[in-house]
Amino acid sequence: MFADEKSAKCQRFISRVPSRGALAVNAFSDPRWWRAPSLLWCVPPPALICQTLGWMRRERAKGVLGMPYWTSHPAFPSLFPPSHTPLFVKDFIMYPEGNAIIIPGTGAKAVSTLRSYKGSISNLRAYARERGLDTACPTSLVIYSLKKIQEGRSLSTLKTLSAAFCHYSDPLSPAFAHILSYLHDSTRRIFVVAHHSSVPRSHMDSLVHYASSHHSDLLSTRSALGASLSFSALLRVSWSSDLLKISVKRAKNDQFGEGRDTFVSLEKDSRIL
Repeated sequence: MFADEKSAKCQRFISRVPSRGALAVNAFSDPRWWRAPSLLWCVPPPALICQTLGWMRRERAKGVLGMPYWTSHPAFPSLFPPSHTPLFVKDFIMYPEGNAIIIPGTGAKAVSTLRSYKGSISNLRAYARERGLDTACPTSLVIYSLKKIQEGRSLSTLKTLSAAFCHYSDPLSPAFAHILSYLHDSTRRIFVVAHHSSVPRSHMDSLVHYASSHHSDLLSTRSALGASLSFSALLRVSWSSDLLKISVKRAKNDQFGEGRDTFVSLEKDSRIL
């Protein structure tokens, strides 16, 4: 995926054409980038090293190829044979092996994500300073997470807090990671909580009785009929207020817009009529 200066959502992005602030560009599309000596820098993923190397040899491209020091990689024997150096390799540099693991995507954070991280870590550090805790110690994160659990905060808030701490500080050790995982699991609901009270079917009898007792009042009868249609057809009350404008495809239980013949039973013994 390519971006430019206007459409980029992250601080680091790759552009199809040269753009200000781009981490890299698609140099394969423009020969000017790989015909000049030492102008092209290729750092492909390990799975695309062979394809990139084949393209450079086929197009006679000049540039620098960066790859990990993996002796078991299929391209390694062709670049570094045991007896000699290939003619197409002008020079090479062997960097010492690193002992740190690079976490992919650490710097690729959206602006909105960084804004939420900044607010969470600021509250955590202020809470730790008030109580004399080390702001960089994971213990302050655990204590602050317990406080948020007691306040009834959601699981997403706790996960955002943990992600913000790992972003601004060192990654958590396995011991603290397990502790936070147990804390997050303790906030999960065991039983499903319904936010809407269920309406029993017996409420239809009340609507029918109400309409029967006010048979001479057309507005009351119309209101009872609209409530019955809303209940039976799962329509909104605002839709049933003007039945002439209601179409079946706008019903809430017709998500795919396939259309239905009717939602309400229209038999002769139907009490809705």
